[in-house]
Amino acid sequence: MAKNLEELRAENPELAEALIAEAKAAVSAPAGGGTPVPQPSPDAVSAAVQAEQKRIQEIDAVAALYDADTVQAAKYGENACTAQEMTYRAAQKAAQQGKKFLGDLEDDAQASGAQGVPAAGDPGNPPPAESQTPDQRMASARAEVKALFGKEEK
Repeated sequence: MAKNLEELRAENPELAEALIAEAKAAVSAPAGGGTPVPQPSPDAVSAAVQAEQKRIQEIDAVAALYDADTVQAAKYGENACTAQEMTYRAAQKAAQQGKKFLGDLEDDAQASGAQGVPAAGDPGNPPPAESQTPDQRMASARAEVKALFGKEEK
Protein backbone atom coordinates (compact mmCIF):
# COMPACT_ATOMS: atom_id res chain seq x y z
CA MET A 1 0.00 0.00 0.00
CA ALA A 2 1.39 3.42 -0.99
CA LYS A 3 2.19 5.83 1.87
CA ASN A 4 2.83 9.00 -0.17
CA LEU A 5 2.12 10.48 -3.61
CA GLU A 6 5.38 9.25 -5.16
CA GLU A 7 4.69 5.66 -4.11
CA LEU A 8 1.10 5.95 -5.40
CA ARG A 9 2.37 7.27 -8.75
CA ALA A 10 4.69 4.30 -8.98
CA GLU A 11 1.96 1.78 -8.09
CA ASN A 12 -1.07 3.36 -9.81
CA PRO A 13 -0.32 6.46 -11.94
CA GLU A 14 -3.94 6.84 -13.10
CA LEU A 15 -5.26 6.98 -9.52
CA ALA A 16 -2.51 9.45 -8.52
CA GLU A 17 -3.40 11.81 -11.42
CA ALA A 18 -7.13 11.54 -10.62
CA LEU A 19 -6.47 12.46 -6.97
CA ILE A 20 -4.28 15.40 -7.99
CA ALA A 21 -6.95 16.69 -10.40
CA GLU A 22 -9.61 16.33 -7.71
CA ALA A 23 -7.47 18.20 -5.17
CA LYS A 24 -6.84 21.04 -7.63
CA ALA A 25 -10.55 21.29 -8.38
CA ALA A 26 -11.38 21.38 -4.67
CA VAL A 27 -8.87 24.18 -4.02
CA SER A 28 -10.08 26.35 -6.90
CA ALA A 29 -13.82 25.69 -6.34
CA PRO A 30 -15.85 27.99 -4.06
CA ALA A 31 -16.85 26.65 -0.64
CA GLY A 32 -20.47 25.97 -1.59
CA GLY A 33 -19.61 24.29 -4.89
CA GLY A 34 -20.41 25.83 -8.25
CA THR A 35 -18.01 27.37 -10.71
CA PRO A 36 -14.32 27.63 -9.86
CA VAL A 37 -12.96 30.97 -8.69
CA PRO A 38 -10.56 32.46 -11.20
CA GLN A 39 -7.04 32.83 -9.85
CA PRO A 40 -5.59 36.35 -10.11
CA SER A 41 -2.52 36.84 -12.22
CA PRO A 42 0.75 37.73 -10.49
CA ASP A 43 0.57 41.18 -12.13
CA ALA A 44 -2.89 41.80 -10.67
CA VAL A 45 -1.70 40.78 -7.20
CA SER A 46 1.35 43.05 -7.49
CA ALA A 47 -0.81 45.98 -8.63
CA ALA A 48 -3.20 45.46 -5.71
CA VAL A 49 -0.32 45.35 -3.22
CA GLN A 50 1.18 48.54 -4.67
CA ALA A 51 -2.21 50.30 -4.55
CA GLU A 52 -2.64 49.35 -0.89
CA GLN A 53 0.88 50.53 -0.04
CA LYS A 54 0.18 53.86 -1.78
CA ARG A 55 -3.10 54.26 0.15
CA ILE A 56 -1.33 53.71 3.48
CA GLN A 57 1.51 56.09 2.52
CA GLU A 58 -0.96 58.84 1.59
CA ILE A 59 -2.74 58.45 4.92
CA ASP A 60 0.59 58.55 6.78
CA ALA A 61 1.55 61.75 4.92
CA VAL A 62 -1.35 63.67 6.52
CA ALA A 63 -1.76 61.64 9.73
CA ALA A 64 -0.24 64.37 11.93
CA LEU A 65 -3.29 66.55 11.24
CA TYR A 66 -5.75 64.06 12.73
CA ASP A 67 -6.29 62.15 15.93
CA ALA A 68 -5.03 58.58 16.20
CA ASP A 69 -8.54 57.06 16.11
CA THR A 70 -9.33 58.73 12.78
CA VAL A 71 -6.06 57.52 11.24
CA GLN A 72 -6.50 54.00 12.63
CA ALA A 73 -10.06 53.76 11.27
CA ALA A 74 -8.96 55.00 7.84
CA LYS A 75 -6.15 52.46 7.62
CA TYR A 76 -7.62 49.35 9.17
CA GLY A 77 -11.20 50.02 10.26
CA GLU A 78 -14.36 48.37 9.06
CA ASN A 79 -14.75 51.19 6.52
CA ALA A 80 -11.08 51.66 5.58
CA CYS A 81 -10.63 54.49 3.10
CA THR A 82 -8.20 56.70 1.21
CA ALA A 83 -6.48 59.78 2.64
CA GLN A 84 -8.93 61.98 0.75
CA GLU A 85 -11.94 60.20 2.22
CA MET A 86 -10.37 60.35 5.69
CA THR A 87 -9.91 64.12 5.31
CA TYR A 88 -13.52 64.55 4.21
CA ARG A 89 -14.82 62.48 7.13
CA ALA A 90 -12.67 64.45 9.59
CA ALA A 91 -13.94 67.74 8.14
CA GLN A 92 -17.54 66.59 8.57
CA LYS A 93 -16.81 65.60 12.16
CA ALA A 94 -15.14 68.97 12.88
CA ALA A 95 -18.09 70.84 11.36
CA GLN A 96 -20.51 68.97 13.64
CA GLN A 97 -18.33 69.69 16.66
CA GLY A 98 -18.10 73.38 15.68
CA LYS A 99 -21.88 73.69 15.40
CA LYS A 100 -22.29 72.05 18.80
CA PHE A 101 -19.67 74.34 20.35
CA LEU A 102 -21.31 77.49 18.99
CA GLY A 103 -24.74 76.33 20.13
CA ASP A 104 -23.43 75.57 23.62
CA LEU A 105 -21.67 78.95 23.72
CA GLU A 106 -24.86 80.77 22.81
CA ASP A 107 -26.86 78.81 25.39
CA ASP A 108 -24.29 79.65 28.08
CA ALA A 109 -24.36 83.34 27.18
CA GLN A 110 -28.16 83.41 27.42
CA ALA A 111 -28.19 81.53 30.72
CA SER A 112 -25.51 83.75 32.29
CA GLY A 113 -27.50 86.96 32.04
CA ALA A 114 -24.35 88.84 31.03
CA GLN A 115 -26.33 91.04 28.63
CA GLY A 116 -28.09 92.67 31.62
CA VAL A 117 -24.89 93.63 33.44
CA PRO A 118 -24.02 97.35 33.02
CA ALA A 119 -20.58 98.45 31.91
CA ALA A 120 -18.00 99.30 34.59
CA GLY A 121 -16.87 102.86 35.26
CA ASP A 122 -18.61 106.16 35.98
CA PRO A 123 -18.95 108.43 32.96
CA GLY A 124 -19.12 111.47 35.32
CA ASN A 125 -15.48 111.10 36.46
CA PRO A 126 -12.74 112.90 34.52
CA PRO A 127 -10.51 110.74 32.37
CA PRO A 128 -7.40 109.34 34.03
CA ALA A 129 -4.26 111.47 33.99
CA GLU A 130 -2.65 109.34 31.29
CA SER A 131 -5.25 110.41 28.75
CA GLN A 132 -4.83 114.15 29.61
CA THR A 133 -2.29 116.38 27.95
CA PRO A 134 0.52 117.81 30.11
CA ASP A 135 -1.19 121.22 30.11
CA GLN A 136 -4.46 119.67 31.30
CA ARG A 137 -2.66 117.79 34.10
CA MET A 138 -0.91 121.02 35.19
CA ALA A 139 -4.21 122.93 35.24
CA SER A 140 -5.82 120.14 37.30
CA ALA A 141 -2.94 120.12 39.76
CA ARG A 142 -3.11 123.93 40.18
CA ALA A 143 -6.83 123.73 40.78
CA GLU A 144 -6.33 121.06 43.45
CA VAL A 145 -3.60 123.08 45.20
CA LYS A 146 -5.68 126.23 45.05
CA ALA A 147 -8.65 124.37 46.49
CA LEU A 148 -6.55 122.92 49.31
CA PHE A 149 -4.78 126.09 50.26
CA GLY A 150 -7.71 128.32 49.53
CA LYS A 151 -9.74 126.47 52.19
CA GLU A 152 -6.95 126.58 54.76
CA GLU A 153 -6.25 130.29 54.26
CA LYS A 154 -9.83 131.29 54.89
